[in-house]
Amino acid sequence: MTEHSNEKDELIAEIVRRTLDHLSDWRPAKLMPGVGPHHPQVHSEFAQKLAEYRDRVGSILALKSVEELKTEYLKDIGSAFNPLTRKHGIHFDLFRQLERLKASRPPWFGMGWSVQGFLLDPKYWMAADSVSLEEAALLMVGVEPRDVRFDALFDGYSQDTRIDDILYFLEDYFELLVRRFGDPDLEPVQIHLGDLCLWVEQSGIEVSNELGDIIERRKRLVPEVDRKSVPDQDKPLHARTREMFQRALFAAAYDSYGLTHKKDAAKVAKKIVAAGDFVGFRLDEQNLAKHLRAAFSHLDDDGEAELSRKKDEK
Repeated sequence: MTEHSNEKDELIAEIVRRTLDHLSDWRPAKLMPGVGPHHPQVHSEFAQKLAEYRDRVGSILALKSVEELKTEYLKDIGSAFNPLTRKHGIHFDLFRQLERLKASRPPWFGMGWSVQGFLLDPKYWMAADSVSLEEAALLMVGVEPRDVRFDALFDGYSQDTRIDDILYFLEDYFELLVRRFGDPDLEPVQIHLGDLCLWVEQSGIEVSNELGDIIERRKRLVPEVDRKSVPDQDKPLHARTREMFQRALFAAAYDSYGLTHKKDAAKVAKKIVAAGDFVGFRLDEQNLAKHLRAAFSHLDDDGEAELSRKKDEK
């Protein structure tokens, strides 16, 4: 009797596993300390619904004989002959319940961004020179960028207002990065990791423990610049020296980046900063743009005529 009972229990468990298919091994994520909204009930509620379905199917199958279970219900995963997954079969109500379960399965981040299995690896990102806007946003919330596709995360919208809340938080951080480092819809944006860490520190924005760990490690490994080694750094430039610098900067921007109009100064300054990053310089984009705009005032009649000709050629 016991052997027969064990066989039946094993059959029922296997039938339920095949019927649930991809849902059969779903488990709530393990929520870790982190940043942003936390809604652990999203996963616990779904786990409860899944358990209720299992119990209901198990109760129905328990009334069947072992032979009936083997011949009628023990079908391959996804089989159209499984009575439990037939839209218009005798278990049509269970079919609808399973369809609702599949549609409401919460994403892995349904409880919050800091879940075990998706936490970013500080050691790996410590070695990064620069990151994209999407990678930076994920670093800020503590998610490993290599494990997720940024755009696909937003497919979770409208499933649950609590999940929307979690996605809004990521969107807000992404918009902060856009306002600070540039719009990727206008041109590709790469953020030097040091600049990201410095901005986070200076702005006081709350970020993940993992990015906080990266910031602290970088502070230990990359000490502040010894200002004594750059004696003129804080001294204002003499007027003639400033003018010469602006002229030289403009000449390079005109020759290498095609600068012909004051409105393009910021765009060219961004390109110069990117080139500087490549060789290890840390240039101030806003300051460069200011000097480029000022350089237009030093143009003589011939210079202005040359710019007009160049603009007409574009």
